[in-house]
Amino acid sequence: MIRAVYFDVDDTLYDQLLPFKAAFKKAFPNIVITNNSCYERIFKIFRTCSDSIFPKYEEKQVSVEEMWIKRMSDTLNNIRESDIDYRRILNFQRIYNDELEHIKPFSQIPQLISSLKAINVSVGIISNGDHKHQIDKIVSLGLENAFLQKNILISGDYSFSKPDRRIFEKALGDEQIESNCTLYVGDNFYSDVYGAKTAGLRTVWFNHRNRHPRFEVKPDLIINSPQELSKIYSYFFKGEHN
Repeated sequence: MIRAVYFDVDDTLYDQLLPFKAAFKKAFPNIVITNNSCYERIFKIFRTCSDSIFPKYEEKQVSVEEMWIKRMSDTLNNIRESDIDYRRILNFQRIYNDELEHIKPFSQIPQLISSLKAINVSVGIISNGDHKHQIDKIVSLGLENAFLQKNILISGDYSFSKPDRRIFEKALGDEQIESNCTLYVGDNFYSDVYGAKTAGLRTVWFNHRNRHPRFEVKPDLIINSPQELSKIYSYFFKGEHN
């Protein structure tokens, strides 16, 4: 029986493409984007570049500003934009941070959390990033009262981050719950699904970006759109609580 469900934050609790797209349009008006699928392609590149540089930031090998510049300059290089202005990149980050203050959760998320809490399932967060930055997002989402403080684990508070199994094991130890009784929900296959699986957790891969992983690890459930988030409850809990 699942006794605890932990969630990733970025692009799991909310659509991260929306603040990215708004900031990109304002910061780089000279880059012509023809349709939304092009924005999504650039966003996926940005996420990959961000995942690549993030460990160096966590290990204090680069500053946060250097991380911002590196991930966006690599993104722009990838889409063959050679005129890279670091001032514009930092302006993008400023606008992006402003846009993050107005994010909203996927409409299915509050109901899912309420349904889980109603059957005494513990809910929490396991997220990579700076503590204040991630907490600010949770507040902007209006979910600050949805999770107990002790159930919010953010990598900036520790010497390890996803996919390191230790951050998942930290959650298990704090809650004193066995790994096979704990479910983790996230969009990033490597950091979320692979990482949680190495710690023995059950997993839901929220693959709403239609990615194709290279790892031979199978999530317990795959959902492909925000509309399918309700499947988490019906798949893991409905039969147990009828």
